[in-house]
Amino acid sequence: MTGKSYGDYTNVRPLPGTPGICTVSFDANGGTADFTSMDYLAGKNYGDLPAATKTGATFVGWATAKTGGEIVTRRSIVDSSILKLYARWADEGWKIEDGELKVAPLETDIVIPEGVCSIGYGVFRDRTSLQSVTFPSSVTNIGDYAFSGCRELRTLTIPASVAIRRGGVQQLRETRIHRDTLGECVDWLAGFGVV
Repeated sequence: MTGKSYGDYTNVRPLPGTPGICTVSFDANGGTADFTSMDYLAGKNYGDLPAATKTGATFVGWATAKTGGEIVTRRSIVDSSILKLYARWADEGWKIEDGELKVAPLETDIVIPEGVCSIGYGVFRDRTSLQSVTFPSSVTNIGDYAFSGCRELRTLTIPASVAIRRGGVQQLRETRIHRDTLGECVDWLAGFGVV
């Protein structure tokens, strides 16, 4: 490995004592993690992160704070000022895999937990009693037909960073969305004839 950078390899851990090494600890936040600390090279991708489990909850991912903060993925850049990551959990009724929401509880008002990055295909499809959905700032993509058949949906709180696929936008026309609930997305969605 002489003359090579750590970025040239996958699953290679730096030797302790190497300049720029950060020992990051993992707080499972009520659950258990595969390992509780690991050495990372500052300025490079995290790569390996521990899996975590907790009875009655779904693991969302690792975050830079117990509440709020940012979700860290394998591709996130190691910041030497962040030496502790916290597990994020979703309650029962949720199914989240690799940051994508696959199933949401059968409620009239849904608040998606921070850490979810993507909404899967048809997650809320035919939820005729669904009235509001609030997305966290971590969401960047909403899949096709996410709101198909949600005729009573009135309030949709979407971060400006979200990219809604055309199929997802078309299905919003079936809803009763109020223009003033769409925040920074309102002009963009209006261009599709949604509001």
